Amino acid sequence: MYLKKLSVIFSISILILSSCINTIYALDVPPSDPFINSIDKDLDFLDSNMYVLIKSIASENLDVNAAKKQISFVRTLIYDLTEKASDLPKEQYDVASALQAILGFYKLSILEANKYIDSKNSDDLISSINAFSMGYTASINLRNIVFRAGK
Repeated sequence: MYLKKLSVIFSISILILSSCINTIYALDVPPSDPFINSIDKDLDFLDSNMYVLIKSIASENLDVNAAKKQISFVRTLIYDLTEKASDLPKEQYDVASALQAILGFYKLSILEANKYIDSKNSDDLISSINAFSMGYTASINLRNIVFRAGK
């Protein structure tokens, strides 16, 4: 009986202690940088557009004109993100470098997609999908590590 009361009191005190720690931790959230949040949203938008592009060129009934327009649009998104990455402060050099690597994979994917559209060579399609996959995976990891840390 004494052990049961002791375990109930111990459980309640652990519960109270953990809720206090969670509340203190929640109140001590570092402020998020609006510029980083903007890059995060742009990167997410680029990821989505790259996925749509790769999916459209991999389809059986490929519309070449629509694919070329889509490639042009994605190139402008990449250019905009490249500019934003170069504007990051020196303290965030690692973020800028990781972002440049992701954009490099996406640029390679676009080059291979263009080659596939022109040649219809399946190796070019596979190379484009592979480069997109590596860039997308890196993008997800970067967002999980850096961009979500301040939220």
